[in-house]
Amino acid sequence: MKSENVKTDRDFPFRFFSRMEIPIDTTTNRSTFALWVITLCVGLYVYGRIDQKLSDILKTNQSRQYEYLIVSPEDTSFSSTMDLYGDLGWEIAFARRATSGRGYAQKVRYELLLKKTR
Repeated sequence: MKSENVKTDRDFPFRFFSRMEIPIDTTTNRSTFALWVITLCVGLYVYGRIDQKLSDILKTNQSRQYEYLIVSPEDTSFSSTMDLYGDLGWEIAFARRATSGRGYAQKVRYELLLKKTR
């Protein structure tokens, strides 16, 4: 028969840990837990704000409709023409400078694609 004072290798860790008292600092555990909870709440709040902003951006981009207008002002009246259309809410979507004719008969104009929201 085995004696109770004899420890085998198999029983050693269990007996050691069952008799061992581990001091637990509850203030550290509570503060760590509180820190994790606060971090989780802040993370969820930030995620919610980002998600809301992205959905707002996607909704506004999908609901916008534009009107388009093609104009061709002469080179000499470009600034005044752009001021006029800008005051009416138009903005340039595309522009290119175009020439026609040769030599002294050459005319320079701009071809513009303007857009504005409906």
